[in-house]
Amino acid sequence: MKRSSIVVGAGAGGLFAALYLQQAGHDVMLLESKAHVGGCASAFSAKGFRFLSGATTLIGLEPEMPLGRVLAELEVPFAAPIAQKNISVWQRGEPLTLSRDTGANTEALTRAHGEHFAQFWNRSVQLGARGWGLITQLHFPPRGPGDLLGAARNPQAWGLLPALLQSTASKLGGGLISDAAKAMLDELLLVSTQARAANTPWLFGALGMEYLQRPLYLAEGGMASLLERLAEVFVRRGGTLKLETPVSAFARQGDGFRVQTREGVLDAEHLVLNLTHWDAKRLAAPELAGKFAGTVARHSDAWAACTLHLGVEDVFGDDVAPYHQLVLEQTLPVSGAHSAFVTLSRRDDRSMAPPGFRSVTMSCHAPARGWEGLSDAEHGQRKAAVGEELLSALAGPFPQVKSAAKPVVLPGTPKTWQGFTGRWGGRVGGLPFDFATLRRGYPTGRTGVRGLARVGDTVFPGQSVPACAWGARRVVGELLSGAASPRTRTAG
Repeated sequence: MKRSSIVVGAGAGGLFAALYLQQAGHDVMLLESKAHVGGCASAFSAKGFRFLSGATTLIGLEPEMPLGRVLAELEVPFAAPIAQKNISVWQRGEPLTLSRDTGANTEALTRAHGEHFAQFWNRSVQLGARGWGLITQLHFPPRGPGDLLGAARNPQAWGLLPALLQSTASKLGGGLISDAAKAMLDELLLVSTQARAANTPWLFGALGMEYLQRPLYLAEGGMASLLERLAEVFVRRGGTLKLETPVSAFARQGDGFRVQTREGVLDAEHLVLNLTHWDAKRLAAPELAGKFAGTVARHSDAWAACTLHLGVEDVFGDDVAPYHQLVLEQTLPVSGAHSAFVTLSRRDDRSMAPPGFRSVTMSCHAPARGWEGLSDAEHGQRKAAVGEELLSALAGPFPQVKSAAKPVVLPGTPKTWQGFTGRWGGRVGGLPFDFATLRRGYPTGRTGVRGLARVGDTVFPGQSVPACAWGARRVVGELLSGAASPRTRTAG
């Protein structure tokens, strides 16, 4: 009889975990509270347009990179063209465009922010490339004495340890770097590490910078198409995917676990949670809630997101980069953002927009607490204001957007994000990759309860779909050391 597993949450971490469990011979049931898969990297349709839910970039399909390795191991073919330009960073009306060409990037960074900043960037990119290679060789950063011993035996790992103890800001070179360069770096790192340069270990900051020079893939249908493919493969291979099936509680049941849904009770040997710490604590029975309570208590606040989705006339031109980071001169008064990330659909991608139009997703970090306790009227007013301020920010680099036809204008708030993804409080991006989290031990997915684990954007190596993929690979590998038990079944 097959061993049984339940995976809660069909975001990236949950999908990859379900496929690895399935590959190991498990009878897997994947439960998703929403009508779609993908979580933070999902998509939705409106008035003939398809929109990516938030800020997503597809990297790492190369065979040696974590995502490429995971897809190969799971035998999930996926290909997409590579963008000629990676990202344009806008400050004071001027773009700094990065690509896969190190020489061109050095010239662009030198023109924009001087030779010293360009040198810092290149050192960081070299460090980041070494870090990516290390992540696929051993658990890094170390979880304990065993991992430290393994790192000590690996010259590459030992050489990278100092970069965990130095902040990214400390490597800038003091007064040689302009305030504009520091502001740009802070906002770029906020997207990749959920922390700014002063609080981000240099190794993590370097990984975030290096990825901006990696090949960026422009899949038809955007990042969400990859996760939709994973779901299709899972079901085709015999997995059970139940959409619109929210979990209301989970608890220990004998040697396994019992999961309560509105359709009944499900029992399984293994339980994998693709949930935030806040959601895991909220759903856990009292005897399990303590496994998540400490992290929740230490991180009482976190980032949420405000968004703007536009179906807009194509006024962007032929050679525009697909991604844009708008570093703002002044904080946006309603969202509280200092920057906004913009994703443009491919001009030729008819799955995203009709001819002559583009699908645009804008996303910015917003303090979560500022959106709590609002009345419906207050929320509605602030939501409309978010749309206006993000549209105004987009019109900075693209003034032609003001007069362009806009069949779809959909602002979003943390409350909107919670409704679409199911993440409590509209939390986005998981815990920060900062020194405080590192000192406490970056979450590994282990819970201390046999057969129970977590995956997703707060399980090392953390942020992004490639990181969720690699984290799920490692977590499932550790989980599979447990004993077998009965097939997933419905009870009561």
